[in-house]
Amino acid sequence: MELYSLVERLAGNGGPSSKEEGMHCEPSLLPESKNLRPDFTIRAWDIAFAEHLRRRIERNPRDLRAHTQRVLMNSVNRDSQSTFSALADLFIILGNNGFELRQTLLHQVTEALTVEQFQFFSLRMESGLAVDEQLPGGSYSSLSLGGSENYQLVVEADSATGEPSQSNLMLARQYIAAGHVTQARDLLERALEVDPGNRELCIELLDLYRQQQLVNEFRQFYFRLSGRSLAEPQRWLELENYFRQNAQESL
Repeated sequence: MELYSLVERLAGNGGPSSKEEGMHCEPSLLPESKNLRPDFTIRAWDIAFAEHLRRRIERNPRDLRAHTQRVLMNSVNRDSQSTFSALADLFIILGNNGFELRQTLLHQVTEALTVEQFQFFSLRMESGLAVDEQLPGGSYSSLSLGGSENYQLVVEADSATGEPSQSNLMLARQYIAAGHVTQARDLLERALEVDPGNRELCIELLDLYRQQQLVNEFRQFYFRLSGRSLAEPQRWLELENYFRQNAQESL
């Protein structure tokens, strides 16, 4: 129950603590359940649920319940690499928030990790794991950009703030200031395709669409993100209505 409460608090269902106000994680897309580590008697069910969790995280990288369940499930099988990967993804998405959740989970899965892996997370307990940090040899994380074997799923985790990556915002704004609008749009769209819940990046991209009157680009990207957990949904609808009204007035 303690672990469930930590996850729900960070996800915003119970209200974040004063130390963790900046988390702003989306609620889980999984059915409500306080059993974060389901017991499966048939191996095929376990595999199917693991794939279900992977897809949930791919769709919504801020789904803390799915992250937590994935860590616990991998640890049951004493699979050190899979447990490391799942735990690293959670460390990255939390930024420097969620200390209690990180500490509780690491304690529960210690036996599933190698000594090197345990030490790696122990050293990052306070700060969290930066998205571009080098991982131990042979390790893998879906969210990490720190190794040649890693594949980008989400551009997240400025570890100092827990907010969406400020480097993307800064770089996009530098592109815009230099007149490189296409590069700025490409950068913001790539980041949002993998983490559509990124509020700051959504606002930045929507402002760019409006200021540059990028009607077709806006609608193409909006269509690509349809059905996903998109930040600032009302702003997207407002921009669509704005472009539609302008088109009618020009007739």
